[in-house]
Amino acid sequence: MTAGESVDLEDLVDKAFELFDRDTADKIANKFYRKGLRQYQRGNYDEARELWRGASRMSHAKAMYGLGILARSQDEADHWWREAAGSGSVDAMYNLGVLRGGEGNYEEGEMWTRMAADAGDADAMHLLGELLHSQGKESEAEQVRRKAATAARGPRAWHEGSGINQGWFFGWKWERSGGNLNARNYAAEMGRKAADLADDVARGNENFGSH
Repeated sequence: MTAGESVDLEDLVDKAFELFDRDTADKIANKFYRKGLRQYQRGNYDEARELWRGASRMSHAKAMYGLGILARSQDEADHWWREAAGSGSVDAMYNLGVLRGGEGNYEEGEMWTRMAADAGDADAMHLLGELLHSQGKESEAEQVRRKAATAARGPRAWHEGSGINQGWFFGWKWERSGGNLNARNYAAEMGRKAADLADDVARGNENFGSH
């Protein structure tokens, strides 16, 4: 995709808002997202990024989550996941909880993780228990752990081909945090989640980033 095509795509997205009602504009954003997902599945990450940027201009949560997965830096991932979380992406909320917790910012990590846990995300419930424990909130941590024990945990998509190898990166952040959290076990878990992506994408799972 050339630079000219990228500009035309953004112009088209902007005109969709001007010419169509919100439902029609959302359908256009979904088409951009699905086309981007197909490019992502083929390993054409630059093309996926351009299409998802177009969809993101219409606040498409899955597209913004995907841009965070394709980010070339932590700051870029943080930006897109904040945008996606603001549009309701539970996966983005969870990822922000992981990032903040890995930096030792347990309060903000708790905030994001709690939002995802309240939306029913089982992985977030498990992480929230750890974050609460790390802050000495043992009574609430135990309550969250009991709830998490009854919740099913599913695969979460990490993109191993981006500038951030998500499994390694999150594991490294937890290793760096040290202290109360079982960082090595968590790092291993994040590595398993990175491997889950290959199966998810191979199946053509259009629920990518939909939690």
